[in-house]
Amino acid sequence: MRPASTSSRSAGLVVAALLLAACGGGSGADAGPADACTGGTGCGDPCNYGNSWGVGRYCTVGGTECSGSMAPYCTVNVDETAPPMCTRPCADETQCGENAACVSDDGEGPKGCVPLSCVADDPDAGVSDAGVIDASP
Repeated sequence: MRPASTSSRSAGLVVAALLLAACGGGSGADAGPADACTGGTGCGDPCNYGNSWGVGRYCTVGGTECSGSMAPYCTVNVDETAPPMCTRPCADETQCGENAACVSDDGEGPKGCVPLSCVADDPDAGVSDAGVIDASP
């Protein structure tokens, strides 16, 4: 992910908020492919509903999109430059659900679950932009 200037990031957040509102909020158990969302479903896109555990679901700073799911942490609450998605700490892929990987920023540190769409471009490069959260005590 390329760094953005402050003004373009603000504009991007406004656009994302508008897309999220157009998608009916993008949160909750009733959100899904039947909604008329047109914001994309890739890594960090507004119409990404995540897997059955909630990993990869689009989220917003201070929002509640991740609440009540098995992926309760929103990456942008920790790092606003990360792709906005719900995540959870993990030790391996069995703790991430389908279509998700358990990765760390440096390959050795704390690990978090991210959708495969976020690591598909270069699986050997890690996910330094994914905002892996260290939720360990």
